[in-house]
Amino acid sequence: MARGVKRAARGSTALATGVVDYGVSAGMLANAGLEALKMVAQSVANAAQIKRLETENDSLIGAGKSNRGRAQVLLAIGIYAKAVVNPELRKLISDNAWGKKAAVEKLGKALRFELGMSKAPGTETDEARSYQYKADGDDPETLKQKESVRTNFSTMLQKSTKVALHALDNGIALSMDPKGMLIMSDTKKGTGAIESHFGAASVTLNEDQNLKILDKKGQVIETKPLKAKPSFTEVMRKAGESHDVVVKPRVDSRVRKGVSTDQHIIQVCEDLQKSITKMSGNVSDPVRKALASLVSAIKKATE
Repeated sequence: MARGVKRAARGSTALATGVVDYGVSAGMLANAGLEALKMVAQSVANAAQIKRLETENDSLIGAGKSNRGRAQVLLAIGIYAKAVVNPELRKLISDNAWGKKAAVEKLGKALRFELGMSKAPGTETDEARSYQYKADGDDPETLKQKESVRTNFSTMLQKSTKVALHALDNGIALSMDPKGMLIMSDTKKGTGAIESHFGAASVTLNEDQNLKILDKKGQVIETKPLKAKPSFTEVMRKAGESHDVVVKPRVDSRVRKGVSTDQHIIQVCEDLQKSITKMSGNVSDPVRKALASLVSAIKKATE
Protein backbone atom coordinates (compact mmCIF):
# COMPACT_ATOMS: atom_id res chain seq x y z
CA MET A 1 0.00 0.00 0.00
CA ALA A 2 1.02 3.60 -0.42
CA ARG A 3 3.15 5.53 2.03
CA GLY A 4 1.17 7.09 4.89
CA VAL A 5 -0.97 4.01 5.54
CA LYS A 6 0.75 2.52 8.57
CA ARG A 7 -1.60 2.94 11.51
CA ALA A 8 -3.16 -0.54 11.77
CA ALA A 9 -5.66 0.22 14.54
CA ARG A 10 -7.38 3.33 13.18
CA GLY A 11 -10.69 2.68 11.46
CA SER A 12 -9.61 -0.81 10.43
CA THR A 13 -11.98 -3.31 8.86
CA ALA A 14 -11.25 -6.94 8.02
CA LEU A 15 -11.54 -7.52 4.27
CA ALA A 16 -11.00 -10.54 2.09
CA THR A 17 -7.56 -9.10 1.33
CA GLY A 18 -6.64 -8.76 5.01
CA VAL A 19 -6.78 -5.95 7.56
CA VAL A 20 -6.59 -2.51 6.01
CA ASP A 21 -6.32 0.93 7.55
CA TYR A 22 -8.47 3.72 6.15
CA GLY A 23 -6.29 6.39 7.74
CA VAL A 24 -9.15 7.94 9.76
CA SER A 25 -10.44 7.33 13.28
CA ALA A 26 -13.17 4.75 13.84
CA GLY A 27 -15.47 7.41 15.27
CA MET A 28 -15.10 9.67 12.25
CA LEU A 29 -15.57 6.72 9.93
CA ALA A 30 -18.82 5.71 11.64
CA ASN A 31 -20.31 9.19 11.09
CA ALA A 32 -18.46 10.08 7.89
CA GLY A 33 -21.41 11.87 6.33
CA LEU A 34 -22.03 14.19 9.27
CA GLU A 35 -18.31 14.89 9.71
CA ALA A 36 -17.94 15.66 5.99
CA LEU A 37 -20.99 17.93 6.12
CA LYS A 38 -19.38 19.94 8.93
CA MET A 39 -16.24 20.33 6.83
CA VAL A 40 -18.22 21.56 3.83
CA ALA A 41 -20.06 24.04 6.06
CA GLN A 42 -16.73 25.34 7.37
CA SER A 43 -15.38 25.64 3.83
CA VAL A 44 -18.42 27.68 2.74
CA ALA A 45 -18.13 29.87 5.85
CA ASN A 46 -14.46 30.53 5.13
CA ALA A 47 -15.25 31.53 1.56
CA ALA A 48 -17.95 33.93 2.79
CA GLN A 49 -15.56 35.48 5.30
CA ILE A 50 -12.92 36.03 2.63
CA LYS A 51 -15.52 37.79 0.48
CA ARG A 52 -16.58 40.01 3.38
CA LEU A 53 -13.00 40.98 4.18
CA GLU A 54 -12.26 41.47 0.48
CA THR A 55 -8.70 40.34 1.04
CA GLU A 56 -6.44 37.43 0.16
CA ASN A 57 -6.27 35.74 3.55
CA ASP A 58 -4.03 32.77 2.83
CA SER A 59 -4.91 30.95 6.05
CA LEU A 60 -8.64 31.07 5.29
CA ILE A 61 -8.17 30.07 1.66
CA GLY A 62 -6.03 27.13 2.71
CA ALA A 63 -8.53 26.05 5.34
CA GLY A 64 -11.39 26.18 2.84
CA LYS A 65 -9.61 24.01 0.28
CA SER A 66 -8.39 21.60 2.94
CA ASN A 67 -11.83 21.20 4.50
CA ARG A 68 -13.57 20.59 1.18
CA GLY A 69 -10.95 18.16 -0.09
CA ARG A 70 -10.85 16.20 3.16
CA ALA A 71 -14.66 16.00 3.15
CA GLN A 72 -14.64 14.53 -0.36
CA VAL A 73 -12.10 11.91 0.67
CA LEU A 74 -13.88 11.07 3.93
CA LEU A 75 -17.14 10.50 2.06
CA ALA A 76 -15.49 8.11 -0.41
CA ILE A 77 -13.83 6.11 2.35
CA GLY A 78 -16.98 6.11 4.50
CA ILE A 79 -19.15 4.80 1.66
CA TYR A 80 -16.54 2.19 0.73
CA ALA A 81 -16.12 0.97 4.33
CA LYS A 82 -19.87 0.67 4.89
CA ALA A 83 -20.42 -1.20 1.60
CA VAL A 84 -17.59 -3.66 2.30
CA VAL A 85 -19.46 -5.07 5.31
CA ASN A 86 -23.00 -4.54 3.99
CA PRO A 87 -23.79 -6.53 0.80
CA GLU A 88 -27.24 -4.95 0.50
CA LEU A 89 -25.77 -1.44 0.53
CA ARG A 90 -23.13 -2.46 -1.99
CA LYS A 91 -25.83 -3.76 -4.36
CA LEU A 92 -27.86 -0.57 -3.86
CA ILE A 93 -24.81 1.51 -4.78
CA SER A 94 -24.05 -0.66 -7.80
CA ASP A 95 -27.64 -0.46 -9.05
CA ASN A 96 -28.18 3.27 -8.52
CA ALA A 97 -24.89 5.23 -8.51
CA TRP A 98 -24.97 5.77 -12.27
CA GLY A 99 -28.77 5.80 -12.52
CA LYS A 100 -31.23 8.56 -13.28
CA LYS A 101 -32.26 11.31 -10.85
CA ALA A 102 -34.82 9.25 -8.90
CA ALA A 103 -32.36 6.38 -8.42
CA VAL A 104 -29.60 8.73 -7.28
CA GLU A 105 -31.93 10.43 -4.80
CA LYS A 106 -33.00 7.05 -3.40
CA LEU A 107 -29.37 6.07 -2.95
CA GLY A 108 -28.54 9.44 -1.39
CA LYS A 109 -31.14 8.93 1.35
CA ALA A 110 -29.77 5.48 2.14
CA LEU A 111 -26.19 6.75 2.27
CA ARG A 112 -27.08 9.65 4.56
CA PHE A 113 -28.57 7.11 6.95
CA GLU A 114 -25.53 4.80 6.77
CA LEU A 115 -23.12 7.71 7.22
CA GLY A 116 -24.68 9.06 10.42
CA MET A 117 -26.78 11.91 9.01
CA SER A 118 -30.23 10.50 9.71
CA LYS A 119 -31.98 8.23 12.20
CA ALA A 120 -34.03 6.69 9.38
CA PRO A 121 -33.67 6.90 5.58
CA GLY A 122 -35.05 10.26 4.42
CA THR A 123 -35.18 11.85 7.90
CA GLU A 124 -32.03 13.78 8.73
CA THR A 125 -30.97 14.54 12.30
CA ASP A 126 -31.42 18.02 13.76
CA GLU A 127 -27.67 18.55 13.64
CA ALA A 128 -27.44 17.62 9.96
CA ARG A 129 -30.40 19.88 9.15
CA SER A 130 -28.86 22.79 11.04
CA TYR A 131 -26.07 23.04 8.47
CA GLN A 132 -28.38 22.86 5.47
CA TYR A 133 -31.86 24.25 6.13
CA LYS A 134 -33.52 27.40 7.43
CA ALA A 135 -33.76 27.97 11.18
CA ASP A 136 -35.33 30.75 13.21
CA GLY A 137 -33.17 33.86 13.17
CA ASP A 138 -31.23 33.03 10.00
CA ASP A 139 -30.37 36.14 7.97
CA PRO A 140 -30.23 36.15 4.12
CA GLU A 141 -26.47 35.55 4.06
CA THR A 142 -26.77 32.53 6.36
CA LEU A 143 -29.55 31.07 4.21
CA LYS A 144 -27.40 31.54 1.12
CA GLN A 145 -24.53 29.72 2.81
CA LYS A 146 -26.79 26.84 3.84
CA GLU A 147 -28.06 26.47 0.30
CA SER A 148 -24.45 26.32 -0.89
CA VAL A 149 -23.62 23.68 1.71
CA ARG A 150 -26.63 21.60 0.71
CA THR A 151 -25.95 21.65 -3.04
CA ASN A 152 -22.19 21.19 -2.68
CA PHE A 153 -22.58 18.26 -0.30
CA SER A 154 -25.08 16.54 -2.57
CA THR A 155 -22.72 16.80 -5.55
CA MET A 156 -19.76 15.60 -3.49
CA LEU A 157 -21.74 12.63 -2.17
CA GLN A 158 -22.54 11.48 -5.72
CA LYS A 159 -18.94 11.93 -6.82
CA SER A 160 -17.53 10.00 -3.86
CA THR A 161 -20.09 7.22 -4.34
CA LYS A 162 -18.89 6.59 -7.90
CA VAL A 163 -15.24 6.57 -6.86
CA ALA A 164 -16.05 4.16 -4.00
CA LEU A 165 -17.98 1.89 -6.37
CA HIS A 166 -15.00 1.80 -8.77
CA ALA A 167 -12.82 0.72 -5.84
CA LEU A 168 -15.31 -1.95 -4.76
CA ASP A 169 -15.68 -3.34 -8.27
CA ASN A 170 -11.93 -3.61 -8.82
CA GLY A 171 -10.60 -4.64 -5.41
CA ILE A 172 -8.92 -1.29 -4.81
CA ALA A 173 -7.95 -0.28 -1.26
CA LEU A 174 -8.76 3.26 -0.12
CA SER A 175 -7.12 5.33 2.60
CA MET A 176 -6.55 8.96 3.59
CA ASP A 177 -2.99 10.25 3.66
CA PRO A 178 -1.76 12.64 6.40
CA LYS A 179 -2.66 15.64 4.19
CA GLY A 180 -6.26 14.49 3.80
CA MET A 181 -5.91 13.19 0.25
CA LEU A 182 -7.22 9.88 -1.10
CA ILE A 183 -4.83 7.01 -1.76
CA MET A 184 -6.02 4.30 -4.15
CA SER A 185 -4.01 1.07 -4.21
CA ASP A 186 -4.32 -2.21 -6.08
CA THR A 187 -4.60 -5.32 -3.91
CA LYS A 188 -3.57 -8.92 -4.56
CA LYS A 189 -7.17 -9.99 -5.20
CA GLY A 190 -8.03 -6.93 -7.27
CA THR A 191 -8.10 -6.39 -11.02
CA GLY A 192 -4.98 -4.21 -11.18
CA ALA A 193 -7.12 -1.27 -12.30
CA ILE A 194 -4.88 1.40 -10.77
CA GLU A 195 -1.71 0.03 -12.37
CA SER A 196 -3.47 -0.25 -15.72
CA HIS A 197 -4.97 3.24 -15.53
CA PHE A 198 -2.14 5.28 -14.05
CA GLY A 199 0.96 3.15 -14.57
CA ALA A 200 1.56 2.71 -10.83
CA ALA A 201 -0.06 0.27 -8.40
CA SER A 202 -0.79 3.02 -5.86
CA VAL A 203 -1.55 6.70 -6.42
CA THR A 204 -2.61 9.69 -4.35
CA LEU A 205 -5.40 11.76 -5.91
CA ASN A 206 -3.48 15.03 -5.65
CA GLU A 207 -3.72 15.98 -9.36
CA ASP A 208 0.07 15.68 -9.68
CA GLN A 209 0.90 13.56 -12.72
CA ASN A 210 4.47 13.11 -11.49
CA LEU A 211 4.64 10.32 -8.91
CA LYS A 212 7.35 10.91 -6.31
CA ILE A 213 9.22 7.79 -5.20
CA LEU A 214 10.46 8.14 -1.61
CA ASP A 215 13.15 6.33 0.35
CA LYS A 216 12.74 5.07 3.92
CA LYS A 217 13.54 8.56 5.25
CA GLY A 218 10.79 10.14 3.16
CA GLN A 219 13.19 11.78 0.72
CA VAL A 220 12.35 11.93 -2.99
CA ILE A 221 14.74 9.65 -4.89
CA GLU A 222 12.88 9.43 -8.19
CA THR A 223 10.02 11.03 -10.11
CA LYS A 224 7.86 8.84 -12.33
CA PRO A 225 5.38 10.31 -14.83
CA LEU A 226 1.92 8.77 -14.58
CA LYS A 227 -0.24 7.83 -17.56
CA ALA A 228 -3.10 10.05 -16.35
CA LYS A 229 -3.65 12.81 -13.81
CA PRO A 230 -4.68 11.25 -10.46
CA SER A 231 -7.90 13.03 -9.51
CA PHE A 232 -11.47 12.27 -8.51
CA THR A 233 -12.69 13.41 -11.93
CA GLU A 234 -10.24 11.15 -13.74
CA VAL A 235 -11.23 8.13 -11.63
CA MET A 236 -14.89 8.90 -12.30
CA ARG A 237 -14.19 9.15 -16.02
CA LYS A 238 -12.59 5.72 -15.99
CA ALA A 239 -15.31 4.28 -13.78
CA GLY A 240 -17.98 5.58 -16.14
CA GLU A 241 -16.61 3.45 -18.96
CA SER A 242 -17.82 0.31 -17.18
CA HIS A 243 -21.33 1.75 -17.15
CA ASP A 244 -21.36 3.21 -20.68
CA VAL A 245 -21.31 6.72 -19.25
CA VAL A 246 -19.10 9.51 -20.60
CA VAL A 247 -17.88 11.76 -17.77
CA LYS A 248 -16.81 15.13 -19.07
CA PRO A 249 -13.33 16.15 -17.86
CA ARG A 250 -13.04 19.30 -15.80
CA VAL A 251 -12.29 22.35 -17.93
CA ASP A 252 -9.61 24.58 -16.43
CA SER A 253 -9.26 28.33 -16.91
CA ARG A 254 -6.89 27.98 -19.85
CA VAL A 255 -9.44 25.90 -21.74
CA ARG A 256 -12.19 28.42 -20.98
CA LYS A 257 -10.01 31.11 -22.53
CA GLY A 258 -9.62 29.05 -25.68
CA VAL A 259 -6.19 27.53 -24.97
CA SER A 260 -6.77 23.78 -24.66
CA THR A 261 -4.19 21.65 -22.93
CA ASP A 262 -2.93 18.53 -24.71
CA GLN A 263 -4.29 16.28 -21.95
CA HIS A 264 -7.74 17.84 -22.23
CA ILE A 265 -7.84 17.37 -26.02
CA ILE A 266 -6.66 13.76 -25.72
CA GLN A 267 -9.36 12.94 -23.15
CA VAL A 268 -12.10 14.58 -25.23
CA CYS A 269 -10.99 12.69 -28.35
CA GLU A 270 -10.89 9.37 -26.51
CA ASP A 271 -14.36 9.90 -25.06
CA LEU A 272 -15.77 10.98 -28.42
CA GLN A 273 -14.23 8.03 -30.22
CA LYS A 274 -15.81 5.60 -27.74
CA SER A 275 -19.22 7.23 -28.18
CA ILE A 276 -18.97 7.12 -31.96
CA THR A 277 -17.99 3.44 -32.05
CA LYS A 278 -21.13 2.61 -30.05
CA MET A 279 -23.42 4.38 -32.53
CA SER A 280 -25.65 2.04 -34.50
CA GLY A 281 -28.48 2.47 -36.98
CA ASN A 282 -29.31 5.78 -38.61
CA VAL A 283 -27.33 8.86 -37.67
CA SER A 284 -29.45 11.99 -37.29
CA ASP A 285 -28.76 15.00 -39.49
CA PRO A 286 -27.69 17.23 -36.54
CA VAL A 287 -25.13 14.63 -35.43
CA ARG A 288 -23.95 14.14 -39.01
CA LYS A 289 -23.41 17.89 -39.42
CA ALA A 290 -21.61 18.15 -36.09
CA LEU A 291 -19.24 15.31 -37.03
CA ALA A 292 -18.61 16.86 -40.44
CA SER A 293 -17.69 20.18 -38.81
CA LEU A 294 -15.38 18.36 -36.41
CA VAL A 295 -13.63 16.53 -39.26
CA SER A 296 -13.13 19.86 -41.06
CA ALA A 297 -11.66 21.44 -37.91
CA ILE A 298 -9.32 18.50 -37.37
CA LYS A 299 -8.05 18.71 -40.95
CA LYS A 300 -7.30 22.42 -40.59
CA ALA A 301 -5.56 21.91 -37.23
CA THR A 302 -3.36 19.06 -38.48
CA GLU A 303 -2.42 20.36 -41.93
